[in-house]
Amino acid sequence: PRHLQKAREADIVVTNHYKLPLMDSQIQEPAQVCLIDEADQFPDNLRNAATMILSTYRIRRRFLQRIASSERRRGFAHILEDRFTKSLQAAGKLIAEDDPLEKALQNVQSIRAACEEIHGLLDVIGEVSGDYPDRETRRWVTMHSSVGEHFRTHLSSLAVRFDHIATCWDALLRSGLYEDAGNKRMQREKARIVKYIRFAKELSFEASEIANDYPSENFVHICTFRGEGWTLQKIPYDVSAVLKETCNKHYATTLFTSATLFVDDRLDLFSDNLGIPFDAHTSERIASPFDYAKNVKGFVTNSIPPYWSNSPTERKSRWRKEAAGALARLVVALNGRTLALFTSTEEMRDIYEQVQPVLERYGVDPLLQDGSSLAEINAFRATEHSVLFGVDRFWTGVDFPGATLSQVIVVRLPNPNLGDPLIAHRQECMGDAFWEKYYRPTTKLKLRQGFGRLIRSEKDKGLFVVLDQRLWSNERMRKLQDAVPVTLDLRSTEPDSMDWLTNGGLKHLGLHAEFEKRKVDLERIKL
Repeated sequence: PRHLQKAREADIVVTNHYKLPLMDSQIQEPAQVCLIDEADQFPDNLRNAATMILSTYRIRRRFLQRIASSERRRGFAHILEDRFTKSLQAAGKLIAEDDPLEKALQNVQSIRAACEEIHGLLDVIGEVSGDYPDRETRRWVTMHSSVGEHFRTHLSSLAVRFDHIATCWDALLRSGLYEDAGNKRMQREKARIVKYIRFAKELSFEASEIANDYPSENFVHICTFRGEGWTLQKIPYDVSAVLKETCNKHYATTLFTSATLFVDDRLDLFSDNLGIPFDAHTSERIASPFDYAKNVKGFVTNSIPPYWSNSPTERKSRWRKEAAGALARLVVALNGRTLALFTSTEEMRDIYEQVQPVLERYGVDPLLQDGSSLAEINAFRATEHSVLFGVDRFWTGVDFPGATLSQVIVVRLPNPNLGDPLIAHRQECMGDAFWEKYYRPTTKLKLRQGFGRLIRSEKDKGLFVVLDQRLWSNERMRKLQDAVPVTLDLRSTEPDSMDWLTNGGLKHLGLHAEFEKRKVDLERIKL
């Protein structure tokens, strides 16, 4: 509340993409201009903010366990029931049938009964998981035809129970027991009841709405099963309506800025993702102040076999081992100073575990992304002789100016994951146009974003290395090379063929003398 009040009184408010659609109206209404930086990420963040999510974890841990009893704790309704019962017993025959205390007891008992019914409904909703033991996450449309009706029927029953709980709490508030809440305990109880009414209404709305619009081209319905729990999501495919409600409704001007809005000299990808058109009168492109051709040397390896997602497990393991060996030699040669970018968390962890002992033996500190990874970001900035392994967020939006980052390694081309439910839905909606209008431009955008981590000031110099041979050997993927503003030379990462790095690359960075002094033999670096 204190920060909200400061924001209402401020001339400039800084927030993140996710919170923008949820902004307090008293903050939005006086504002004239909305400036959205890192705008290439805005469509996805806007979609995340508008996604409706309902899960057993949220219902059971954050709602039911606090109200009803569990094995570890007594719930709020149980505590009130005990207190009301003792008060009635103490009063004896003096209590009338319509006494507020008697009604209050009935209400909390009804709340507890409804909570038990909700527990049962959660299990019933999750019963469909038994038919799909092979995968955790799937779109409803890929499941059996009755799944939509199954979810809709039982979620409707769930919404009725939440509505009933909210009504009972509201009746308790209106019973008169809390009108003269003079002592602190009664004040706290009243505040909790108000909070639980709000929470129950939120859950009722989500339970009744999440199955709506199914099936629909405008929404992607997803269910995820893990253990005994489930999560249901309703994701908007077209975010133009959300954008209109978020920006057009409140601000006279909305300005989008980013270093990577243009792909192939066009705004088509950003325009399609956001759902609004741009033309020459509404856009301007400002040239970069950096001389990339002078400050960056780019390379693609030709010594690691091409990666294919449908390869057998054994072949993928061999690919990872060779990629790990190449990465280890590249990192040791630079004595750290490297950001390694991955497209798969599992792949990142596997390669990290393979190279960690080697890097530590040569005095390089390996840092692995863990969630938001703020600790690793700070450690990488503070430790020059380190390498940071990252996925997703490390491709964009992080800055490491200076010698801390002198090399970016792209382990594998950042092609969109066709197994992602939203991307699979997009492919079905777009048909044959998907590959040229979304798939290839999205890969180019992310590749350019990864490249952008390297040069953050006019004095920065660096190496940009791609370990995915397909960028050179595959005719279709070779077209992705122009995503970065430097020439990518074909080079070997075999231990006995890395003179291009030890001579040309290190001399470009001014690190050749340090390398000679360390007396590192790259041919002896083995996993």
